[in-house]
Amino acid sequence: WQHGEVFLLYHYYKQQEANPYLGIIITLAAYLISQLLCFVLLYKWGANIHLSGRIRDTCSRLMYPETSFFLPHDMELSKTELAEIIEKAKKWRSEAGDMRKVYVVHLSERRV
Repeated sequence: WQHGEVFLLYHYYKQQEANPYLGIIITLAAYLISQLLCFVLLYKWGANIHLSGRIRDTCSRLMYPETSFFLPHDMELSKTELAEIIEKAKKWRSEAGDMRKVYVVHLSERRV
């Protein structure tokens, strides 16, 4: 213990008449793996748990292609599609029991 905890494997391999640099490599690998694990856990916490997924939503909007989101072409919907979407939004409940308010701002019909 007199040389410090970081150099324990180095001195162990040196006493065993083996390659002491193997101890350095093992020590650095252990530190690197532990740091990567801490970074991954911090990222998962920040992106998935913190702010109820708002960060994850922002990241997905920035990283995913535009085609992966549900947007009708040219914002045109049939009456039945609009009714289904509104009904689905009205029935939605979060885990905490929150509800969504649904407003139709502008509805115009074109007869073809």
